[in-house]
Amino acid sequence: MTGGIALARHRLIVPRPRAKYRIGKMPAAATAVGGAAGFAAMSALVAGHHTSRFDGAVRSRIGTRHNKAARAAVATLGYSGKSWVHGPAAALLASYVEHRGSLEGSRAINLASTLSTSTSKTTDWALKHRKPPPGRHSPQEQSFPSGHTLETAALALTAAHVLSREGLADPRVAFAIAAMIPLLEGAGRLYLDLHWATDVIAGLFGGIAIAGVCVLGYEAKT
Repeated sequence: MTGGIALARHRLIVPRPRAKYRIGKMPAAATAVGGAAGFAAMSALVAGHHTSRFDGAVRSRIGTRHNKAARAAVATLGYSGKSWVHGPAAALLASYVEHRGSLEGSRAINLASTLSTSTSKTTDWALKHRKPPPGRHSPQEQSFPSGHTLETAALALTAAHVLSREGLADPRVAFAIAAMIPLLEGAGRLYLDLHWATDVIAGLFGGIAIAGVCVLGYEAKT
């Protein structure tokens, strides 16, 4: 029975020639290490209360009094950072990539979604660095890092690499969109006064690290 399912699955996969785009294992490993180092550095700075002035200055520059329509629009954009939104989206994209001929690419995308969500939840429990800005209605919630930013960065960057590598997207377009998604997500967190600036920066670093790990695993098996 299992053999029959595997054979049917194999027949459904449409092989595609690989695109010329490739970064290789070493750059992927360097990306993972660099992202992890950046996250660790931000974590140490925040834990030591060395970023309060910077965070306060950014918050003052952005402001906290915005009209309701603008806040509602930005809040709607923020749903892309919810696991119950990007999780199913990742599953659909992974299924498409597998059908187009890359089982490993499909696994990399699913791994990015799972790993980023679990990392975000773990840091909420483990890193009790500080409270969120006053704009957050739950002042006792963990603020560091921005889970929305971390999760969207990890998934978007991994997906961009896989789609580019498999010849399913233009790398310039794929990575431009992949960079825009977490940046807009992070900016929205700041606009709504839900996170400090260093929460967002750490989230970007964390997402980059996870994407590096997922890409490294994908490249190692292709």
